[in-house]
Amino acid sequence: MTIENKIQAISAIKLSDTKSYFGQAHQALPLLIIDSPLCYASICLQGAHLIEFAAKDKAPLLWASPKAEYKQGKAIRGGVPICFPWFGENQLDKSKPGHGFVRNKIWQLDSAKELSDGRISLTFSIESDEDSLTLFPYEFNAQFQVVLGNEIELKLATQNCSEQIMPISFALHSYHPVSELSEVKVEGLHFTTYLDNTSQYQANIQQGDVVFDGEVDRLYLNVGNEQIIRTQTPIALRSDTCKSAIVWNPAAKKAAATADLGEENYPSFVCVERGNAFSDSWYLTPGEIKQASLVIDYAE
Repeated sequence: MTIENKIQAISAIKLSDTKSYFGQAHQALPLLIIDSPLCYASICLQGAHLIEFAAKDKAPLLWASPKAEYKQGKAIRGGVPICFPWFGENQLDKSKPGHGFVRNKIWQLDSAKELSDGRISLTFSIESDEDSLTLFPYEFNAQFQVVLGNEIELKLATQNCSEQIMPISFALHSYHPVSELSEVKVEGLHFTTYLDNTSQYQANIQQGDVVFDGEVDRLYLNVGNEQIIRTQTPIALRSDTCKSAIVWNPAAKKAAATADLGEENYPSFVCVERGNAFSDSWYLTPGEIKQASLVIDYAE
């Protein structure tokens, strides 16, 4: 069944290459646009990338850069990029692309359906090919499920299809809107060890809530299940299978040097990502399947 037929089977989903319900023009990459009784959302087939989401009559849970570029082979700045099969720099070969390569590849839409409770479920997949094997010498397949209703539910599963142990690190690199960056706090990381990427991954222990008084680029290890972004519309992230949390905001100087972000936009978002990286990474034996899930929701 073609993508168009799968989408036409559900009245809440349509294919658009011109706009989203959030007012941004996306002329280079086709999007799946969801307008259901429960929510609005847009998803790009490149990267299986959830770009925008808001439950009906509520504020958005995700942030996308006004300067984001929607070009084939270029990662989209905002939403929930999938960093896979490695997070950050490739520790064995820093010449390889940061955050892996699947966020720049077209994923297959395997299913699109409306659940009995009105939520929309989309399942995407990708597998290794000749190009990926030059960057990551392991055969694999990965599946990504996106369930959208009053909240966001994400599930990422991967299978090692090679004959050797396969290392995997990843992050669901979610960008979230904030009302006043200087007043934002991230709860749920107190007394957690983190590696500080602003000081060559020096290890520290978080004391109290995370605040943003300059550049923040930290990878927290073996974290608790829930973090809450305290802003005008508080946002909760919950997972018991993503053991790492990455907290990031580039501050003015780095934002100004990033073409698809810009200095004027850094106060509008923070990234609080969940995944498994560094000492939380996965090592899959031949044939093994691992799965991680994440819920992004409105907090109390």
